[in-house]
Amino acid sequence: MGAPACPKLTHEAIVKNIGLGLSFVTKFFTGVMDMAAHKGPSRANAGLFIGIAIAAGAAVAFALINGGAPLSAGLYLPDWINWVRITPSMSGLLALGLVGLLVGIVGTVVSLMTPAHNTPVTRATAKTVSPAPALAIASEPVAVPEASETPAPVAQLVADNTRKASLRFEAPVVVAPPRSPVSAAPEPKSQTQPLPSAEIIPFRPDPAPETAEVAATEPVADAAEPAVDETPTHSGDPIATALLHEGPEARTEPEAAPDINAVIHSAMRFIDRPDPTSVTTVEEVHAVRTQEVDSDAPPRVAQTGSLSDRMHEAPIGSAADYKALSEALADNGTFEDPTPLLDSVVLETTPAEAVEPVTPAPDPKPAGDSEAASVNADPQAEIARALTAALTHWPDATRDIAEGELHVRLGQLYYDNALESREAFTRIVQGDLSGGAAVLAREAQTFADARLPEKAAELWRIYGALHMGRDDTAAMHAYEQVSALDPVDTNIHMYLIHRYRMANETVKLLPVIARALGVVSDRDARLDLLTQYAELTQAGGHLSHTAQALEELSRIRGELSAEDPDNLQKRSAHAIALAKQAQVRERMGEGPKAAPLYQHAHRVFAELSARVPDHAGLKAMAENARRDAERLSA
Repeated sequence: MGAPACPKLTHEAIVKNIGLGLSFVTKFFTGVMDMAAHKGPSRANAGLFIGIAIAAGAAVAFALINGGAPLSAGLYLPDWINWVRITPSMSGLLALGLVGLLVGIVGTVVSLMTPAHNTPVTRATAKTVSPAPALAIASEPVAVPEASETPAPVAQLVADNTRKASLRFEAPVVVAPPRSPVSAAPEPKSQTQPLPSAEIIPFRPDPAPETAEVAATEPVADAAEPAVDETPTHSGDPIATALLHEGPEARTEPEAAPDINAVIHSAMRFIDRPDPTSVTTVEEVHAVRTQEVDSDAPPRVAQTGSLSDRMHEAPIGSAADYKALSEALADNGTFEDPTPLLDSVVLETTPAEAVEPVTPAPDPKPAGDSEAASVNADPQAEIARALTAALTHWPDATRDIAEGELHVRLGQLYYDNALESREAFTRIVQGDLSGGAAVLAREAQTFADARLPEKAAELWRIYGALHMGRDDTAAMHAYEQVSALDPVDTNIHMYLIHRYRMANETVKLLPVIARALGVVSDRDARLDLLTQYAELTQAGGHLSHTAQALEELSRIRGELSAEDPDNLQKRSAHAIALAKQAQVRERMGEGPKAAPLYQHAHRVFAELSARVPDHAGLKAMAENARRDAERLSA
């Protein structure tokens, strides 16, 4: 039945409907203009605000559609924040459009609801009242407030002046002349009187309250006596003037150069912390989003005990480079004036088997030394006696923790036949820990000056064991000396790194991480160290070391990604490492090396974006990497 009517609906009905729509719009604006002509200047602004609202709505629609807003994400705030970072121009246009739409709606309502205010003007000569204007006045509603209603005070319009001088927008107050007898016939309204104006006056902290009261009790001027309006006239109402003054500052931030860091925190939510199960579906990705915390660094190594078995492993290939930087930083006074640390961390004790007993050589006994025979007779008893005497100086909370380490170090000191070592051991047996530690410090400095760092480091380890758990400042100072004297002591390096991280001492942290990177071979531990090493060297301006660390970090991330290709976290971490390395290479002026890195990062991000299409951050990362690669290739 409906088939024969289709051509008619397609042509004639559409043309007719378009004509009706145009006729409706024409009548609507004609009515608004007629209302402005008969109802006063406040109605004339309604058309302006309607136009503002229409233009703002079009701007909002254009920004959302052309800017690729994540409408499918709904109210998921991180995606909208990423969209704002990615497309600052479209997001700025959206913000301006929303503000304009709000202004248009509010302005239209205010203009239609505000009664007309007539400003008396000076008339040179009295005019004869003609019937036509009288009929026109009689046919319009009276704008004077009724006697039973409380007159509304003149509104004081205050604009947002936080970024400008202290200005306030006020509507001018019309002071009416003394009343005189009013003629029976109403005075015709002038068709050329000016519109209400908005005057910008200096800010006054305490405005006089009488202004509002006088304006509230004064009706609209309708006296026969002419009054002179001395206030300057401007086109528009106070609200429009205030909004126009905000115009020059309502601009968006300039669009930054293509930078892969624009949305890097969005993709960081895919990095494993700790290594989770493979995430391959969109539902699993959203589940990960609610659990992950945005951070560039992988999880810290909380326990250092697992590294003790690797403390004597052979250095890696890049140990020389890391050691060079650590020595340069150490020469700059890194280990001077150590800051006291309040907490105490257990240092892993060295197994007793690792201690090589030194065969005591016959030496002349000092006069009055009656203990030498007993020392040679029962070494373990003497070591136990020294341990018991020393532990009496420890608080109960840390005595058990320090006992194992102290026992090993006292055994080393006992089998050292040097005169200073024998003196230090004797003082400890007598309970004089401070005197014994002072002797050890002097002997360690003597060995360091003689370029015997290994022997000096051993004495500083004993010094640290005598203070760990009861004098944390002295213990940290001793272990800092050990780290500087013995670069292959992995356990000491990791202990200091853990302590410096807790105290946020980044200046001391960098050289110790450099030493640890020269000896640590565990892949997970190196990932942790390389990440923070790259951050600290980049902040300090050592870009060549940053690029070296990021290159190794990218290689390890690539190996982990190849071992588990379905793990989105590992793939995303690999791409981010490539992008960061490309950025550092570009800052160093090595564009030919940076372009292939950007291309590799683009391929990984594009693949991840195809697997998780609703993630705006991955899409933006891929686009930024592609744009940077093309820019450098050109």
